[in-house]
Amino acid sequence: EPLILVISFLKELSLYGENKDIMVGSSIIEKITPLLASENSDLINAIVRLLLNLSFDCGVRSRMIKCGMLPRLVSLLSDQANQNPVSCVLYHLSMDDKVKSMLLTLMLSLV
Repeated sequence: EPLILVISFLKELSLYGENKDIMVGSSIIEKITPLLASENSDLINAIVRLLLNLSFDCGVRSRMIKCGMLPRLVSLLSDQANQNPVSCVLYHLSMDDKVKSMLLTLMLSLV
């Protein structure tokens, strides 16, 4: 699938700070948020791995929360294929105290 290829390429590019800055400046978070609704596990995996690379930046984490990614990421914990990278992204997001309470609320709603 071409979309998976593009996201995978962006993931590789995101390893370098200057590329990450360009992606963030081009609103990459806002552009890939709708793609998280896909049922294609391979696409979701590529997106989550891109998000993991980008989530080392505090500003990116904030944008991920503002775009409403948190509920979808929590729901992806049930997908065995994506559980590890999703957990890593959620760990990075939980560095913000406000997100910790949001995360707890969402996790409790799954139980």
